[in-house]
This record gives sequence, C-alpha cells and structure tokens, in this order.
Amino acid sequence: MLLIIDVSLDFKEAYLSRTNLFEHRNVRKLSPKNYHDTVQTFLNAGYQIRSNKRGEKVNMVVFGTSTGASTAPKFRNEQGNHVMLPRPVLHSKPTEKGAILMSKQWFKNLTTVLEQLTISHVKKQIDNKAIMKTINFVKSNIHSTLRICDSCFTQMVILWSPNEEANSLNTSGMKEHIDIDDCLTCILTLGDVEYGGNTNYYNGITKSGLMKSTGSLMKTVPFEHGQVQIGNYRDIVHGVSPWVGQRITFNYHIQISVVNHFIQYGNNAYENYRKLKFPANFLYDG
Repeated sequence: MLLIIDVSLDFKEAYLSRTNLFEHRNVRKLSPKNYHDTVQTFLNAGYQIRSNKRGEKVNMVVFGTSTGASTAPKFRNEQGNHVMLPRPVLHSKPTEKGAILMSKQWFKNLTTVLEQLTISHVKKQIDNKAIMKTINFVKSNIHSTLRICDSCFTQMVILWSPNEEANSLNTSGMKEHIDIDDCLTCILTLGDVEYGGNTNYYNGITKSGLMKSTGSLMKTVPFEHGQVQIGNYRDIVHGVSPWVGQRITFNYHIQISVVNHFIQYGNNAYENYRKLKFPANFLYDG
C-alpha cells in the first residue's frame, strides 16, 4: 500500500516542536562566528535550483534525492511506460563534492541530532504509527546513497537569499505555502537577523497536496540562530516575514514520492543503477 497523506489539519501547536540546536550539541561550524563560511561551502557544493514557490528572492540548494523530470535514469513500470527513477541529485552521488562534504563527521553528527529530535517529536504525537512505520521503512529499505548521512531524511534543501549581506533587506520574505511532497520536515535556521525573518503558521485549508486557502495567522515564531522547528509541513500553511540581515534555512525532509517508489516497485531498478555507478543514460527494463 502506498504512503498516502491526505489530511487537513486544524492548526494546533502540538503538531509542531521547537528547540535550539545548541541546547543539544555545540556545533562549532555553525556558531555565530563560523556559520557564514560553513554555509558558503555548502552553497558551493550543492545543486542550485530556482523555484518561485517560496518567493522570487529565495534560492534553493539541494542535497540528497530527486524524483524530478529528467532524461535519465528511468525504469519501465507495470504499464510498460518509462518513468523516472529516484536518484542522487547533481553533486550528491558518492565521490562528488556534495557527498564528500556531507561525509564530514561534524555534519553527520549534526544530522544525527536533528534526526533524534525529529523522531522524539513524532513519538509525542497521539497518532504516530503511520509516520513511525514510514521512518522505519525508509531506513530499512532505501539505500544510504538516497538518504542524508544514513538518516531517515531523503533530501536536504538550503534556502537563502542571493543578497545575503549583513544589512541586506529581503522585502518579500517567504510567501505562504505548503511542502506537498514532504511527510515530515525538520528546519534549522541560522543567521544574523536585525529584524523580521519570523516563521508564521496559518490555519489554511489543504487538500490533496494543494493549499486551498491561507487562513488566519495562528502562531509567529521569532527568528533565532540555531532554532529547530519540526512538523508536517505538507498540511500546515507556513511562511516567513521579510527580514533585514542574513537568514539561512537547512530544511531536512522525507519525500513522499521517494517512499512511494520503493513501496510500489522495490529496490531492483535502483540497485542496478547504483551498482553500475550511476550511468548517465540508465534505463531499466526489469
């Protein structure tokens, strides 16, 4: 049975968890003194894409897995059609610069802490069986080359504004949206914000992965360096207010499309692709 998440949540604070990374681990690379150089290293190592979902002034750098459209790799499904195979994004394949950066021990330790916080959040939820089952499935059935540092997260996205100067003004913030392919999200925010940059949550209506309405503002979380927020961002409408200063987000999540692929089709196609060392024109016919 495929992973189907199709609920419209009335906003409740219990659906979200909030803490600060530095209460759990002193990550020197992400300290107020060092974070800028560290983030710049990640921006240079990831796969940069543009999307207007969060606003025109927000750039995205991706690590981990993609199921997006491309010419390859593909496999033949039960209907005889060639469809996309989940694969590491550009620079995230083994031996590439993104994968090498993520193999650093400090980053693996960081990801472990964020995964532990995320699982702790899930266990506090009243109805947590489905998502815990998903987490266990990901770690047991999806190869580590498709997961961030062998964690339950299949993708990490860094969100930033291209004019990240000390006194830069992001006049649009991040517009209200939902993350339709994410069944569980852990957000780490870093930076030096003079004012603004708050995370806003709304009681908007969502259905079948679409935002039907923004709704009313229900909660505002002020920006904080090292802040961690965890929740189901597919069903909670959220956005960020405009800010002055530097604001960077590390967004870890589990992709529904990736989970569904391995539930439906298993590992054969991806294992062939991986063992052949990720050939550019891979096509698997079973």
